[in-house]
Amino acid sequence: MRTIPSLSLLATLALIAPAFAQAPAQTPPAPGLLTPAQQAAVTAMNNAVAPLNDLLSATRAELAAASLALPRNDAEIQRKIGAVATVDLYLAVARADALARIQATADRLNGEQLATQSQGGRAGAAGGPGGRGGPTNTSPVKLASPEVFAAVSQFYDYDRSVPLQTRSLGKEDFPTYTREKISLAGAAGSRATAFLGIPKNGTAPYPVVLLLDGVGGSKERWFHDATDMWPRGASLTEALFASGFAVLAMDARHHGERFIPGGYRPAFSARPADRTMIQENILEDRRAMDFLTTRPEIDANRIGVLGLSMGGIQSFALAAMDARIKVVVAGLTPIIPMKETMAIPIAPQTFAGANKSTPILMFMGRSDGFYSVSDAQQLFELIPSPQKELRFHDGGHQPPPDYGMVSTEWFNKFLK
Repeated sequence: MRTIPSLSLLATLALIAPAFAQAPAQTPPAPGLLTPAQQAAVTAMNNAVAPLNDLLSATRAELAAASLALPRNDAEIQRKIGAVATVDLYLAVARADALARIQATADRLNGEQLATQSQGGRAGAAGGPGGRGGPTNTSPVKLASPEVFAAVSQFYDYDRSVPLQTRSLGKEDFPTYTREKISLAGAAGSRATAFLGIPKNGTAPYPVVLLLDGVGGSKERWFHDATDMWPRGASLTEALFASGFAVLAMDARHHGERFIPGGYRPAFSARPADRTMIQENILEDRRAMDFLTTRPEIDANRIGVLGLSMGGIQSFALAAMDARIKVVVAGLTPIIPMKETMAIPIAPQTFAGANKSTPILMFMGRSDGFYSVSDAQQLFELIPSPQKELRFHDGGHQPPPDYGMVSTEWFNKFLK
């Protein structure tokens, strides 16, 4: 058994770990300057005890292996990247264990709440629209406690003083829109690349939709032919442009132009490197919204998000933590059982309860291997927003042919 380090050490580590490696070094404030939520998160970690030795060894080995592939032409940059990665991995381990302890103490209350919320929904799942097909539910979806959400959300903040360092990489003209390629400062010293599409229909400033792809995706896929099975990108973007919406599609970390040797691994596996990638994606999504506020043709008060699969996970978190997200469409979102404690910082049920008023449309496949129909129904029931809708389609882990039209109708209803 290993005891989590002292309060002062964890407080210092949490405050010195910048979200972006190029951030200037700063002297961390004393523990007494922590906000109440930060104090609660650090105290929870400080009080948790768990067998962390094997996990720490594994993450350190993973970091050491990854560092061998890093370019070494700038020793100072590499030193900063290594330091940030080390702190992030350590905190991820300590955080996950602490949150598991918090979750365990809340299980009874969560069970009672889930039973109350699910009485009608489970009947529907057995014989209604959600009951046809899909694997048997063996891991009920639990609502994360407010303590868990408060602890997790502390680690999704970012240093807003780090310059965006935006660059325009050229524009292309298409019949229904113009598309500009841009890059901006991303996580851990990287450069994030994105397409900003501006419609020719409608009048500026335009409402805008962030498009978040799944594992293996890229910004280009949102503009492919509408007959593509995944993500049927053009069927969505063309419908959005026709309705006067702008779009921003960004390559996720290690995806698209940001590809890394060795390819991708399933992000919803909740392994440390994969979980960290999703966390970094969410931080960069918030940076992308900072960028949108600098564009006069964009209405920064009307920002929506549409995410598929891994992007659906990100959509739940963004809507819960950033009030700039006004409307959500989340499709094919993997549902990770809370018993996988390493998944708590990214699991959609961690964030579902915080979406109290944001209009949310979920669409899920009845035979998707990443969740059961009952899981999907239960996740939907955990969302307190009165403006929500869940649609099932006959299929697996791919968007239905009409999702572009259905999603655009949702944005027209709540974002226009």
